[in-house]
Amino acid sequence: MNCMENMNAYKETERDACAIVAVVDKKGKATHANLIKTIDALKKMGHRSGDINGEGDGCGILTDIPREIWRDRLKDIGLNPHIAYSPSFFVGHFLITYKMKEEEDTVKDKIRGVLEKSGATVLIARTGEQKLDELGPRARSEAPVFFQVAGLIDERDQRLAQKRLFALHMAIERELPDLHIASLSTDSVVYKLRGMPQLLPRVYPEILDERNKSSIALGHSRYSTNTLPFVERAQPFSVLGHNGEINTIERLRSTGKTMGIEPVPGGSDSQDLNRIIEGLINMYDFDPLEALEMVFPAIHSEVEKYPQRLQVVYDFLRWFFPCSAQGPAAVVARFGNVCMGTVDALGLRPLWFIETDYDYMLSSEKGIVDIGRVLNDPRPLAPGEKIAIISTPCEKAQVLDYPAIQKRLLELYSSRHGIKEAMKFFHKGIPSTPSTTST
Repeated sequence: MNCMENMNAYKETERDACAIVAVVDKKGKATHANLIKTIDALKKMGHRSGDINGEGDGCGILTDIPREIWRDRLKDIGLNPHIAYSPSFFVGHFLITYKMKEEEDTVKDKIRGVLEKSGATVLIARTGEQKLDELGPRARSEAPVFFQVAGLIDERDQRLAQKRLFALHMAIERELPDLHIASLSTDSVVYKLRGMPQLLPRVYPEILDERNKSSIALGHSRYSTNTLPFVERAQPFSVLGHNGEINTIERLRSTGKTMGIEPVPGGSDSQDLNRIIEGLINMYDFDPLEALEMVFPAIHSEVEKYPQRLQVVYDFLRWFFPCSAQGPAAVVARFGNVCMGTVDALGLRPLWFIETDYDYMLSSEKGIVDIGRVLNDPRPLAPGEKIAIISTPCEKAQVLDYPAIQKRLLELYSSRHGIKEAMKFFHKGIPSTPSTTST
């Protein structure tokens, strides 16, 4: 089989597996060191990374938008540099794949066209710097064009701006199904490549720039026997990094489609998991913690032991989004200022919570940190357990254990009066449609 035939053969059966890490500054401070720590952790978990013909499999890092870099770019073209700190400022990282390179200029124009037609203002559109000589021969021959777009979305509220961008993300995919959108966000950007983690700062000089700072960083490195080594499969995706596989992927996809959440064209299980979590947040106004709890629900036999008020919350979550995802899977995710981690109910993929002097970390392995830097014994998450770290600029990061997350879920449910009324009918066995936006 040639390369394209192989890709088509795996299209319906792909599963992603890998090493994952999240690093959160304890003081809510954005630092360049966070990027370096994340990449260093991936390098230490190199045995979890694939090595195909000596080139590596795929890896990536999700960081805050490097606002200092974009501030200076805006200034260089005579625009107000403070725009980079506006809540409606966004950055998109687009990978124009190898098969689209002959139409590179047309693809760039179409991306700009979809954005501008929606009312977004494109301020800068540029081919981002890549040092492709650092890649192996196969990765270099098939390397995508790194296209960066920065602009303003016509929303003063950052949450509404992100919802608009999610809709635009899917609109661009409909127009250009072979394009890979690494990220399109008011908060974060993603850098990824086909290769080993140590190549990330060598291929993307922007990562080495000390103006590139992040309070939350996610890293991912692939070792997968079920997917082909295309850069589009490298993670993190726009929200999450995933270790494991979704063995019920068709059920998950069909549930998402029923709710109007479009799957990624030709996407893997991890890509569509990422899409559905984003859809629940952006299309149905769920909190990121609610979305993660829906996709990876608590063990049913455990829920039966919860207090009645909490059981009603879980009844609603399962009713709104029927149990559709089963791993084995471990996930780290980031949306806005919330970093999340979970192990699904099977508990067959590890995720450790680690605390150091300066950071909170979630990782596939506890050995990513020297024992002298660890404040407490690293703790593995139990099957079905979730953890969240809320990072607010210049404030102490807040760690929510699973009971605290469940308390938050109860508060969110209690604030939605329309949902509570709908659930009264649900418990009587009368069908009803909830309104997640009513307050």
